Amino acid sequence: MAETIGTDVLVIGGGAAAARAGLEASSLGVRVTLVDKGKLGNSGSSPRCLLGIGAPLTLEDSPDAFYEDWVRVGCGISDQPLIWECASGAAANIHQLLESSLDFARERGGKYYLYRGAGHSRPRNLTIKYKLPGTNLMTVFGNKMKRRGARILEGVLITKLLRTEGRVNGAVGISPRGEVTIFRAKAVVLACGGANRIFPCTPGWIRDETYRTTGDAFALAFHAGAPVIDLEFPNFRESPPGATRAGGKYFNARGERFMERYDPIALEKAPRQLTVSAVYTELKEGRGPITWHVDKELLERDPSMSARFGQRRKIKLGIEFQRLLGGVRINKRGETDIPHLYSAGESAGGVHGADRMQGNAFLETQIFGARAGYHAAKLALRTGDADIDMRQVEEETARIKGINGDIRPSHITKEIQNMMWGEVGIIRSADSLLKATAVISRLKREQIPKLSGKKLFSAVECMNMLLTAEMIIHAALKREESRGSHRRKDFPGQNDTDWQKHIAIRSVDGKIAMTTIPVGQRGGRSDYCLTSPCCLRE
Repeated sequence: MAETIGTDVLVIGGGAAAARAGLEASSLGVRVTLVDKGKLGNSGSSPRCLLGIGAPLTLEDSPDAFYEDWVRVGCGISDQPLIWECASGAAANIHQLLESSLDFARERGGKYYLYRGAGHSRPRNLTIKYKLPGTNLMTVFGNKMKRRGARILEGVLITKLLRTEGRVNGAVGISPRGEVTIFRAKAVVLACGGANRIFPCTPGWIRDETYRTTGDAFALAFHAGAPVIDLEFPNFRESPPGATRAGGKYFNARGERFMERYDPIALEKAPRQLTVSAVYTELKEGRGPITWHVDKELLERDPSMSARFGQRRKIKLGIEFQRLLGGVRINKRGETDIPHLYSAGESAGGVHGADRMQGNAFLETQIFGARAGYHAAKLALRTGDADIDMRQVEEETARIKGINGDIRPSHITKEIQNMMWGEVGIIRSADSLLKATAVISRLKREQIPKLSGKKLFSAVECMNMLLTAEMIIHAALKREESRGSHRRKDFPGQNDTDWQKHIAIRSVDGKIAMTTIPVGQRGGRSDYCLTSPCCLRE
């Protein structure tokens, strides 16, 4: 018999956005349940990726300047109301984080170390000061949530969102052994990350099962009928990261500072996709290896970089995949198109557009984690319970129990990753994308029906990755232009007339359906208090 848990706000995920959403919701006195397939504070991308954060903190900077940079780097695809929420709330968010015991790196004289991150027009990036109590933001927020009565369930993977009368009212979760838990909720916040394992060229730590994200949020949203946008935009970066923070200069094997050819003004501080494309081109055309040279004085200004790289002055560069820039479509309150369903962090789309500025992902988790949690709790306070449709639960339980073949999930996952890098990577074309489509069709027809359920979480994650890959390929085929991180060899130019819009994907009878929707324009004021840090206090 499946256990049923009733709650007001169900938060799905255990990273920075989920923890902030749960913290904010719990401050309003509602019942909060946070469910993480891993362990809160030690799963997903957040424990290893929360490093830098951007905010306009100096007299020479402003929210408007931050906003303008964001629009420019996003190549006209970022939803402007979402950007303004981040730009206008960033400084207050830094103060809130400081109140939560988080601290940032300082120069040797004690002043906070501000650097100009990739894509920014001026210094506005802070770096978390590690090896201090409170560095793990998720653990800090989780402890505060529990003191307020929130329930945290670890080792539970949500496999389906439940709907009644057009709104989301719960979810189905499983344990690694297949034990089913039913969640009844008045509002649900989807914040379980993106798909950092969709490409094989990922940082080594992502290959650890603890820290992987596999498109779970995108699959949950798709099957619930919520539109997912901008999945054709990947976020690659130079590896190892941090060169721009340390004042690194990039050189090819000929000794040329090659960024002078690609962006003679911004150089290595150009938007990430431009630097990635430059490194990729230099390597592809035989001018590798690529190295970045570190200025000793700049390295000494940032103690965290000195600790990381020591006395090394020349470091070999490669390319790695970090995240997808799209996700579930939200508005400035974190609401999706499906009533009572919210989203935040890497699960959500529309914030970054076609490219991302350095440090804005951390900011995004806090701004929209807070807003999604706040508005979900406010909705829960005025919402009655709705009965769970047990037919949906029975169908999902049967689906999970039906995973009983003999093909290991890792076998299919590896094939997905290799196909994505080979055909859907940094440079794409109709030919390569159609080849990828053929691989997807074959895997769905021949491999997925024989998927082994011995490692049940891995099996479900494999199916979520396959669906996410399929959505990426469909969107990349449809966008017949090059914009930001979406580069089409057969459509090399940017076409604002036809393509300055989102490509939205949703499920129609279980199949992928696509449409285009306009980019949100700035207007109106926030209905969330930008200056109150009360949710972070006891």
